[in-house]
Amino acid sequence: MKKTASIILAALLALFSFTAAFAEIHTDSLNNTIGMTISGMNATDIHGGTVTDEFFGNAVVTVINEWATWCGPCVSEMPHFQTMHEYYSETPEADVQILGSIYISSSCTPQSALQFLESNGYTWTNVIEDDALATIFNNSNSIPNTIIVDRHGVIRDALTGSFSSASQLQNMIETWHPYL
Repeated sequence: MKKTASIILAALLALFSFTAAFAEIHTDSLNNTIGMTISGMNATDIHGGTVTDEFFGNAVVTVINEWATWCGPCVSEMPHFQTMHEYYSETPEADVQILGSIYISSSCTPQSALQFLESNGYTWTNVIEDDALATIFNNSNSIPNTIIVDRHGVIRDALTGSFSSASQLQNMIETWHPYL
């Protein structure tokens, strides 16, 4: 029994070490997207509406978070995005908006994502990842990913990994917001 437990523990430690190194490598590749423009976005929101790259013109800063229902770190940071969505919705002079980009897979369908959002009371705009967003987010092989985009669709900052608090997310936003 002790030998089996030791083997399992060693395997888990090796897995966690590999995952940490893997995330670090891919964070650098996502940072290569800084300065790129998201053009041609023509995504379908979770309710069937259309969201184009004109969406970025609605605010000085757009925060885009790529997530999936099967991703534990994604799910754990969702309350922080809701908090920031509510805060910036109640503070229109801040001119910040939140956009979710749902990574669709066999384990995260549009229907399961909608059910997840509704059952948890998450109300910011969420789109099914289109080719324009996939091109940006495919620079990282990990999720969650968060990018800061200006009103012209230019990526100003990028992060692979989850936020541990709403204030950590707010600090990232305020670093790039010219008026906060």
